[in-house]
Amino acid sequence: MQFHGFNAMDNRIQQSSDKQWPLGPTFPALQSRQRNKLILKYAWQHQRLQIYVAIVFITLVITGTIFWSELHFPATASDTPKGFIGWLINAQSILSFGTLLVALFVWWGETQEDWVNNLSKKLSVFFFFEDRPLIVCRYVWLAGADEIRTWGQQVAKQAQPSSSNQPNLDFYPDVETREPILLLGPKDEVWKHYSVCFRLSKLNSILNEYAIFSWDNVPGNDEGRLKEFLEKRYNLDWVKNAKIQKINKNKSIAVYTIDNFLSLNLNDEKTEVTFTIDNISINSLIAKKEKSDKLIIYFGCCRYQNLAEIQTDPKDILQKEVGTVSEVADWKATVSQKLPRKSPEIKKKR
Repeated sequence: MQFHGFNAMDNRIQQSSDKQWPLGPTFPALQSRQRNKLILKYAWQHQRLQIYVAIVFITLVITGTIFWSELHFPATASDTPKGFIGWLINAQSILSFGTLLVALFVWWGETQEDWVNNLSKKLSVFFFFEDRPLIVCRYVWLAGADEIRTWGQQVAKQAQPSSSNQPNLDFYPDVETREPILLLGPKDEVWKHYSVCFRLSKLNSILNEYAIFSWDNVPGNDEGRLKEFLEKRYNLDWVKNAKIQKINKNKSIAVYTIDNFLSLNLNDEKTEVTFTIDNISINSLIAKKEKSDKLIIYFGCCRYQNLAEIQTDPKDILQKEVGTVSEVADWKATVSQKLPRKSPEIKKKR
């Protein structure tokens, strides 16, 4: 039985957009020139009286150096002081000038520290299983640096799909953090940005990369498994009564009712299945050929959230798309070094 208007929907699949859920912006590190300007601006706003006093004092020192001969630096051997008192005056002048420079450096360092401590704090959280990012939450608000580990766990639990019994996250104790860096955020706001990475020791029931169905058995024996996945993972209640049909020369699976439609589209290499709703590709699934020569479809996406975007709900995004984020790639390289290396297989001689 052919669904009414199904050919039109088939054409929609052919013209399907490759648009993914946005990864959101990645903000650049603050440049040193920008940093110095902002610190000077902060100092002028918060330490104006001290700056006025320092300017008056430095002006007096410069004026005295110009017009008071005892403060002049000796230019030739004949200008050297003739007695102990003259030498002492010159020595005190040099020492005072050095003390002034030291005081300026100390003031600059303390002002810089005060400025940094008053910046808004942000945290990016990364959960990897082996070398695959499974939960990534970027630019989360952070109260203090001592809360990074605890707050990172809480953020990741909230990023998981809703469940009546939210499962725990099991991770190795070697949680890694990196030194905070200053980022230039939206509207020229400066953030003190922290980063924390967890390595999952095992997968809970929600994050588990499980075999959803066999491509060859839909329509057929695996229809129920596919519908259960769509219903639970994406809260699509309508799929319970939906019809399933292979189209596009068996390269696409259509799930539809009179009012709703979605499609699963297999790529030419048979390695990936794009999950499309209303012409928008929202994520992809992994396709693997098993020993039985059956093409098995796995869930292989990352729960991704970028709180710098207006849209703050976590989305399932293909892991390879999330891997294009520079910070994810950096952490992946770090995590990969901790994975046990597979010893090369030794072929037995016959």
